Amino acid sequence: MKKGINWKSASLITVMVIAITTANAQPDTARIARLLKTGSGYVLRPGNEKSDLDSAQFFFNQALLLSRSIRSDKWTNATLEWQGDCYLEGNDLASGIACFQKVTDYFHRMGDWRGEAGAWARLGECITNFKPAFSEKKASCYERARQLYHLAGDTLNELEAYKNEADANLYLRKLDLAENELLQVIEGYKAIHFRRLHYTYDLLRAVSNLKGDLVKEVFYTMEMVRSLETTDAGDDSTLFGVLYAAAGNTYAKIGMWDRSLYYSRKGWVWSRVDPTNYIDYFMATRSVVSSLLGKDSARAALNFLSAAIRQQPPVSPYTRAIVLLTEGGCYSALGDYSKAEKTFTTLDALLRNDRAFHLDRVFAVQNLEMILGIGNSYLLLHRYEKADLYAKKLNFSISDLTSLEQRTRIERFRSRLDSAMGRYGEALRHFETFQQLNDSMFSVQREVQIQELQIQYALDEKDKNIRLQADNIQLLTKENQVQQARVTQSRILRNMMIIGILFLLVLVGLVYNRYRLKQQKNRQLESSQKEISSKNHQLERLLRENEWLLREVHHRVKNNLQVIMSLLRSQSDFLQDKSALAAVVESEHRVYAMSLIHQKLYKSSNVSTINMPEYIRDLVEYLRYSFALSGKLWFDIQVEPINLDLQQAVPVGLILNEVITNSFKYAFPYSDEDKVTVRLFASGDGCLSLIIGDNGRGLPPNFDPKRSNSFGMLLIGGLTEDLEGSLHIESIHGTSVHIRFRQIHTGPVSEDGPRESAHF
Repeated sequence: MKKGINWKSASLITVMVIAITTANAQPDTARIARLLKTGSGYVLRPGNEKSDLDSAQFFFNQALLLSRSIRSDKWTNATLEWQGDCYLEGNDLASGIACFQKVTDYFHRMGDWRGEAGAWARLGECITNFKPAFSEKKASCYERARQLYHLAGDTLNELEAYKNEADANLYLRKLDLAENELLQVIEGYKAIHFRRLHYTYDLLRAVSNLKGDLVKEVFYTMEMVRSLETTDAGDDSTLFGVLYAAAGNTYAKIGMWDRSLYYSRKGWVWSRVDPTNYIDYFMATRSVVSSLLGKDSARAALNFLSAAIRQQPPVSPYTRAIVLLTEGGCYSALGDYSKAEKTFTTLDALLRNDRAFHLDRVFAVQNLEMILGIGNSYLLLHRYEKADLYAKKLNFSISDLTSLEQRTRIERFRSRLDSAMGRYGEALRHFETFQQLNDSMFSVQREVQIQELQIQYALDEKDKNIRLQADNIQLLTKENQVQQARVTQSRILRNMMIIGILFLLVLVGLVYNRYRLKQQKNRQLESSQKEISSKNHQLERLLRENEWLLREVHHRVKNNLQVIMSLLRSQSDFLQDKSALAAVVESEHRVYAMSLIHQKLYKSSNVSTINMPEYIRDLVEYLRYSFALSGKLWFDIQVEPINLDLQQAVPVGLILNEVITNSFKYAFPYSDEDKVTVRLFASGDGCLSLIIGDNGRGLPPNFDPKRSNSFGMLLIGGLTEDLEGSLHIESIHGTSVHIRFRQIHTGPVSEDGPRESAHF
């Protein structure tokens, strides 16, 4: 009675995938997805609390309004399915079907058979088997889904829907119909080479259990186990535990306790794979304990149960009830009736307080087992009045899902209780019913056991014959080998000895030769390594000396230029001619620009390149204080982290000096917001751009840089040619000098670092 695809989880995953793929394009869809995720969280909570379902509907209504406002059929259908699921969780069949009907009508209008089939299949999954009327509607939904999958050519989903339809018919007690449908599903799966047949065989086993056909139940159990053991578990590892435990229960019915214990233990091991699936874990635990009790190992059964509880304590009323029922059976088997009574009293209180045991048809089967266990316990304690109370409860607990084997045990309990209480007529009637059912069960049991023994005997005989044939073949082969060995033994030994000696000599020679070669190569490598190390040390020493000498050269050049600056400064003190004085001051600035470069070089860790952001900032600062400018003039300097070698840094520094000096002399003061701008950046094609500008008066209207006799302009042009670059001068809202040249890469250039900028 296993369910098929878990459409609730699948639908939630689909909603999340749709949200991820559409959230960037439509922000509203992400909000809808969040509303559906929140609402579905309330639907998927254990139990059917009205407050949870009301909260879920609140979020679904918001999602539906938003879906319709953006006219998204996809999100509208997803929301309607979740709304329908919510109604069905609250057993509101009409409202749930109405929501799904809108979805199926949409797919029908669009001619999408697969989409419509999926909606019908999910409706069938959402409808519970709470009432027979629900199961009837569930079966019709899967039937419609099967027909639509057939039209769409989707054979695998068609068979899945057919299997779920048979499952619903099982709950309707249409057992012959369910069995025929499941056999057709098996044939269909085999036709498409689908290997996971164990779930279908499990349903066939359940049908046979309800029909009381123990022969078929064992047969289908064997087929189920064969499919399990030839199929990879994949994501169904927990369900494998359920199926193996069911196989153990089937073999327990026919008294094959060793095989029952084997499969029960196997199911218990598989059920531990998913620690969140508590019910299957404790059902498998109960199956193992029942098998041990059948083998008269009550103490081992109780110890196993205690260990299982320590490993995974029960967390829900249902799992606690399973543990109490199992524990009470162990105490009864041990003869400790006081503990058994205490355990069953606790179980009785739990059954009376938790309403889930009285509402769910699936729980009713276990509920019946629990009532029967409590009644038998009080019967053994001679507490007949208490036992009679539970016998009366059995009248209301027997349902259409009660198996023949359970009815047999119920009739035996009633017969013993009526006899103990002096109701001999009722006792005789229940005993006759028990005898009829028991005789039927025993005849079937004998037939099953005979078939099992015959199969086992045939397999053993077949294995024995195969082993005998293999032994005979092996004996003849050995005799033949012995005869051949006697004829050729001496010749083979002689030849093998000669070949072995020759091979050993060759091997020794090869090993010795390889050893000599290896020793020679090692000596050569050691000599080469020493020579390389010596040369490396010499190169490092020369490199350090060269770097020290280069720093010393830059230091001396800087000192010499400083001496020149001092001479120029001293000379300016004796000059009266303003033109000569200006020329000397300009020369002093030019010398400082070069001196600053050499100063940066000998102080820097890299003696071959100049860090331009730092150099330009220091040069501008020097010029600013040299001209004693007012505070109204400010500088906007934005220089990328570029390093230039000495060959290019000197022309760039002199150009900066000339242009900025000209701005100080001729462009200002002009306004209250006088500004000098300096830019140096990489153009992206291996070239650098140097832009120096001001927002001052600008050049005269008829000024032509190429015809100018100014020494400064001639110097700027000549320096640009030294850089092998291009010069462009504009006079719009001030003056701007733009020089573009290709960088010589003699040092690291950082293109991804932050731009060096300064405003002062």
